[in-house]
Amino acid sequence: MNNKQFCNDSYQMFGKFLSDYEELNLTNYLDLNPNGLIFTHANSTRQKEKLEQVNTSLKNPYIELYHYYKGEVFDLCAMNTAVESWQAQMKYTTEVEN
Repeated sequence: MNNKQFCNDSYQMFGKFLSDYEELNLTNYLDLNPNGLIFTHANSTRQKEKLEQVNTSLKNPYIELYHYYKGEVFDLCAMNTAVESWQAQMKYTTEVEN
């Protein structure tokens, strides 16, 4: 869980870095004309919103696979226990009948 939080925090810091870089450095290259900016342009907030939504939309597919396979292993262990119990009961029944 810490790894996912670290990843999300990294994406947030990256988005903040891009916005700050654009605001502080690229405005100098554009001769202080904000029309060429992407993330901090007044009319174009869509890209910045998309970048902010990236970290909330990230989902680790391996977590779902982990829980699926963990359930399957539990099912197999339960089946193994049931078969072993059945075999023990059959052995006990045959010993009692003889």
